Amino acid sequence: MRQDPGLLQKALAAGASPDTLISASNAEPRSALATAVAAKLPDHVRLLLAAGARLEHDPALLCSAIIASGGDALRILTLLLQAGADPNADHGSAFFACLTHADEAGALLLISRLMEYGGDVNCTDRHGRTPLEYALAGELHHLSSTLVCAGARLPEQLDSLPCSDELKALVRRNARDLEVRRLLLGT
Repeated sequence: MRQDPGLLQKALAAGASPDTLISASNAEPRSALATAVAAKLPDHVRLLLAAGARLEHDPALLCSAIIASGGDALRILTLLLQAGADPNADHGSAFFACLTHADEAGALLLISRLMEYGGDVNCTDRHGRTPLEYALAGELHHLSSTLVCAGARLPEQLDSLPCSDELKALVRRNARDLEVRRLLLGT
């Protein structure tokens, strides 16, 4: 896929299908949308979605957007979510992909966007672990606090998790504060 979005725009205007499969020499064919996401081309993603590209070609598209897109991850993730991508697809794997982000601030932005579009902060991976457990194990203080304040349940085995006592105390305080807010608001 070429970098010039103008070429894509012309092709789409001439009737090219936004769901065209593209194949590289040694790879399985994938949708133009998945190719644009993997190539970190947010303008291409926007054009393909505007032309009606279907999201169901690749259930792991959100993860691809997060992992492959570096600095454009938030922009591409937002475009996909606005187009109706399910933030909880593939057992919430997008949340776990966010945790592989290079820095905590980036992961926090991505996870906040998933939550904004209905992402379940209590999703579990195939090992039964939640995003909060991974954030705690990684000593990600701000992310752990954000997840708890958004309703993530504290792990039953919190005391045995490999994180600092300071972080354990912080998330316990956040959980108590959330309970008090819910009581006061009657929710």
